Formats: sequence, structure tokens, C-alpha cells
Amino acid sequence: MLKAVDALSNFQKSLSEYVMNGSTTDEVLLRLSNTNLEEVNAFQLELMKEIEVNKMPLHRSELYLSILQLYREIINRYTVIVLLQRELNFMLTERHEEENAPAVPAKPQAQQ
Repeated sequence: MLKAVDALSNFQKSLSEYVMNGSTTDEVLLRLSNTNLEEVNAFQLELMKEIEVNKMPLHRSELYLSILQLYREIINRYTVIVLLQRELNFMLTERHEEENAPAVPAKPQAQQ
């Protein structure tokens, strides 16, 4: 479970950098998210083996599975939030640039 907590912490740091710097592409973010979800699946398989091998009590296994489900939800929500935040930042930057752009004088029309 500690590996899952460390992985979540690293994922959160990566997402924070993504939002602050905008240095990571959407494809990299989604790949990072998918990698973390694959890790959750691996943790879940490992847990299922532990339940079988060590005869883990049902209430304990439910707790761990619930934690993994929460982890999965956090990854999905963080990913969506980061993508939306980046899009919002982009829209606000565009709008700010348009408002501060120097006005282009209109061309005088030729009289006929």
C-alpha cells in the first residue's frame, strides 16, 4: 500500500508541474495517467494474490480494495481537472492577449 501512496504523490507532483508550467503535452499527461492506472491494476492483482495466499480477512481486503478504488478515482479526477485547467489557462491567455493587442487602424476606403 505504501507503494500506492508514493505513486499517488508522484502523480500529484507531475500534474502540478503540468498545470504550472504547461510544459507537458496532453498526450504525455494521458500516458502518465494510464501508467498510474496500470499500477493500480497491478496493486489490485497483488492484493488478490495476498488475499488468497495469506487468507486475508474479508473486512481487511475490502478496505484495501476500497483504497485502490479511491486511488483510481483520484487519478481520473486529477487528469480531468488538469486538462480543464490547462484549457482555461489557454483561453484566458488568448483573451488577455486580444484585449491588450494594439488596435489596428482601419484602412481608408478609396473614393470613387
